[in-house]
Amino acid sequence: MGGAGATNFGLGTADVARLFLADGTTLVDSYAWAAHAGTSWGRCPDGTGEFRETTAPTRGAANACVVSASDTVRLNEVESSDGYAGDWIELVNISTAPVDASGLVLKDNDDSHAPVLPTGSTIAAGGYLVVEAPVLGFGLGSADNARLSDTDGVTPIDAYDWTAHASATYGPAPTASERSLTRQPRPRAPSTTVSFPRRPMCASTRPSRTAARPATGWSW
Repeated sequence: MGGAGATNFGLGTADVARLFLADGTTLVDSYAWAAHAGTSWGRCPDGTGEFRETTAPTRGAANACVVSASDTVRLNEVESSDGYAGDWIELVNISTAPVDASGLVLKDNDDSHAPVLPTGSTIAAGGYLVVEAPVLGFGLGSADNARLSDTDGVTPIDAYDWTAHASATYGPAPTASERSLTRQPRPRAPSTTVSFPRRPMCASTRPSRTAARPATGWSW
């Protein structure tokens, strides 16, 4: 690197990069590696995800990443008490690009309940996908959970447990310390914020199932 921001050191095979505030003491971020990457180490998705080897160095530009559904699809809202069209689980794509969620697995507290999202389960950038009772093949209990797993049906992506039905639905409850992705207002619902990569959930004030359909207008 030359000019402004130039360093006076190189980075080793097994090394660490650390970012400090101007006081030189307060650590802001860091990443350690045990071997050189074939390309570069970077956050994937760009700026928000965990560090991994990128597909190409992109100095001064967005990281080149192969981003999978497990990186960007999260539980967003749960109706467990016979809401519109029965029980349902809403998924959200927290990334800024469409993602194919085909093959991901949904479960409740019974491992034998494990429907697989079918081929063509694409979620738009910042969009939603509602999985309804007929596709789930099971109902959600008053003391139950919703679990989203990778295509192997084992690797966890997201989960939420509850001990009683919500008066409306369960949805995300962002905190000030979390990164957040503001999503567009939905019809008949206020603007909301989705936190990532993990966030608590709480009982929402009202269900928004009818307004939560993807922009394409389809759900299952």
